[in-house]
Amino acid sequence: MRDKITSGLQVVSKQDKEPQVKAFIEQHLAKLGSRAAAAPLEYLLVARSPESPVCRALSALAPALADQRVSIRIVFTAIDTGAFQGDLAASADLLRMATSRIVCDSRLYEAHEQLVLDAETCWIGDCMRREPAKRDAFECYATTAADTARAANTAFAYLWRAASPSAPVSRFMPSVGYKDAHDAGVFSHALSEGDNEAPTVLTRH
Repeated sequence: MRDKITSGLQVVSKQDKEPQVKAFIEQHLAKLGSRAAAAPLEYLLVARSPESPVCRALSALAPALADQRVSIRIVFTAIDTGAFQGDLAASADLLRMATSRIVCDSRLYEAHEQLVLDAETCWIGDCMRREPAKRDAFECYATTAADTARAANTAFAYLWRAASPSAPVSRFMPSVGYKDAHDAGVFSHALSEGDNEAPTVLTRH
C-alpha cells in the first residue's frame, strides 16, 4: 500500500479499505502532533456498524487518538438493535472511548459512511446499504476541502439529533461497558445556522 493517501475520489478494494482509511487518519494525527498545544478535538463518524472497516481502523488507533486528545462521536445507521450478532472484538477499543448513538431508518441506508476529522478534512465511504467489508467501492479522501467537510458535519448533526441515545445501543455491546456521556440533543461544538436543516448531500458520490 502507498505510504501517503492521495486526496480525492478513489476506487478502493475491499481488502485495502481498513489499511487505507487507517493511513489517512494516521496522516491527520501526525499533523496534530505538530501543534503547539494539543487542544481537544472530536472526530465525527457515521458508520454502518461496528464491523465497518473505518471502525476497525479507528479502534486500532485508539492509543494514538487518546495521546492527541481526540474523542469520537458515532452514529450507527444499519443495525437492528434487537438482533445484532456481529463481532465487536476488532472495534472494542473504539466503542469504549466513543460516544455512540443509533438511528434505525431504512430511508437513510442510501447515505454514505463518513468521518469528519476537522473543518477541511474528511473521508466519505460507500453507501450504507452495501456491506463495506464485502465489496470494492469508490471512496473520497478530502483534504483542504472545507465545503465537503462542512456538508459532512451538517449531515452528522442531523443524524445525531435523529438518533436514539444509550439505551438501545447498550443492548448489543454490554461487554464493552457502553455509556452515553451526552444528553439528548447536546452537540459538543456550536453548529452553524444552516446546520438545523436536514442534509441534502452525501447520498451519492
